[in-house]
Amino acid sequence: MRQVREQEVDKVLKAVWETAARRNPMVLAQMSDPHTAVEHLRNMIRDCLAKGLSALETNEHAVSELLRSATQNTQPQETCPA
Repeated sequence: MRQVREQEVDKVLKAVWETAARRNPMVLAQMSDPHTAVEHLRNMIRDCLAKGLSALETNEHAVSELLRSATQNTQPQETCPA
């Protein structure tokens, strides 16, 4: 596991949210608790980066998880699926 800087997590999180908003803005607008979703995604992103995934790979995992969870009205996972 590598050390992950919060600045790196923030950068990926911003890109994830922007990508998800472009792909399906209506699903994100209907989220019941976006603040908690962001915290869950932050943990997932940190975990993926610590496991050695690139920022791009992490972004892809997190966007998929965000849209999946928003569609199913659940919270995103907090751990990296890879």
